[in-house]
Amino acid sequence: MGNDNWEGDRDLDEYSGEDWKNRILDGKYDNRYEGVGNFGRGRKNSSKPSKGRKKFIVIPIVILVIISFMFLKADINSDNNTLDEISSSVDVSTISDTIDQAKKSLDTSELENSANNFASDFSNSFDSNYITVSYDRIPSFADADIVRNAIVHANQKWTSANSDMTIKLVDSKGDIHIEWKKTMYGQHAGQITGGLMEVELGSLDCNARWNHYSMNMISDTIAHEIGHYLGLEHHTNPNHLMYGEDEFTQRNFDDLGYNIPSHYSEYTSWIGYDQLESKYDQLNQEYGIMFQEYEKLEREYSKYPATIYDEYQYRQATQLYNKLDNLGSELNVMSSQIDRLVNEMNCYVN
Repeated sequence: MGNDNWEGDRDLDEYSGEDWKNRILDGKYDNRYEGVGNFGRGRKNSSKPSKGRKKFIVIPIVILVIISFMFLKADINSDNNTLDEISSSVDVSTISDTIDQAKKSLDTSELENSANNFASDFSNSFDSNYITVSYDRIPSFADADIVRNAIVHANQKWTSANSDMTIKLVDSKGDIHIEWKKTMYGQHAGQITGGLMEVELGSLDCNARWNHYSMNMISDTIAHEIGHYLGLEHHTNPNHLMYGEDEFTQRNFDDLGYNIPSHYSEYTSWIGYDQLESKYDQLNQEYGIMFQEYEKLEREYSKYPATIYDEYQYRQATQLYNKLDNLGSELNVMSSQIDRLVNEMNCYVN
């Protein structure tokens, strides 16, 4: 939340130069995040199985099938034939030859490859270094390009910092599934429970007007919640990606062996805020130049006495006074514009 309540229409000399900028910067919005790790706290890959070969029992099955087939093939001439008679009709040497041929035709390398592929696929589904991400359809009130770019950038943050990590976007049923929220209760821009992530796409200003978050803001929120999915707690440093203030904050932060990516160091939280800030900077610069000119004219005018008898000096003083008056009026108009900009900028953070 903003720290200052601004009031409009200041007197001409009350604020000038960097005062406006400093007051704005003091009111920057500080977002909080929350989440619950999917793999348990203080553990990494806790449920990842060891990679091994799957055992097969193909040969015994083949033998049983062959024996059953040979018994059925026996010539049963009468319903009264006994089991001994059926057994005597079976050529045992033929069964032995068939089993030997089955052993020779069995390619054990294919079995090993199949087992290894199965183990690899199976381990990926439980591996915190291989994560699939899906998300709901982007709502019509949001900017789809901004949201999609935010997802891509958040994933790239983690994979760039951790070379052994893969994060793959899938159409549905990802390890992490993102639901989009227009606004969320409290001061949290995102949260995750298990693999279900909720991400806020904007917030209301002091006039109850909804404002869309910037790409950097949404990206940092998603990257932060991915950290919780990996089991990371909150960090006490406000400049840390995992910063947060709640019961999950760790004074001795455990990175669980991950390289934690950095968040965007400088960005505005809302679309449109940076345009306001740019306009404010321009007006503030113009105001400073005009105010310096005003002070220069004021020093010159102060040299004239209150009562002037010389006609020429009187005309010079009058011209100087009119310049001061006009310039002062322009400065007051500009000061009011700056006041309105400041109020609008602070309205975002209430």
